[in-house]
Amino acid sequence: MKRDLYLLRHAKSVERGSEMRDADRALKPRGIEDILNLAGRVHAKAKSIERILSSPANRTIHTAILFAEATGIPMDRIAICSDIYLADDDDLALIVSEADNQLTSLMIVGHNPSVTNLANRFLNEPVFDVPTSGLVVLQFDADSWMNISKSTLTDSFTVFP
Repeated sequence: MKRDLYLLRHAKSVERGSEMRDADRALKPRGIEDILNLAGRVHAKAKSIERILSSPANRTIHTAILFAEATGIPMDRIAICSDIYLADDDDLALIVSEADNQLTSLMIVGHNPSVTNLANRFLNEPVFDVPTSGLVVLQFDADSWMNISKSTLTDSFTVFP
């Protein structure tokens, strides 16, 4: 069975101020523009995304909502996953492996370095750094999310601002 994993790094956000919690950082206007441009570039393919799991950070939730609105993905497909916020790539891999096997397409909206490191687990040609608003799409032939691996990867592509 074909499974598509979308790894999206949140859009460009404001710098953290001394009185601001990291999780509260908002998107910069440039970040909003970048994520809308990305959504326009992948609109046709992205409409098939069945579930979006977002970190609870403000910048990732806003990124997920903007992406979904711009691609026509219903808002009820977005879920907040608190484990993504401080996740390393092992944690993200576990989140993906535990996804509902009824789903054939899943997006994770998260943070670096975990987004880049998880992508590089599967890519034949690693990416140095997934930039803000950067998307890595991984396609697998696997009967479950638990069984996705480098050996079941059938195709991949990146879309960077």
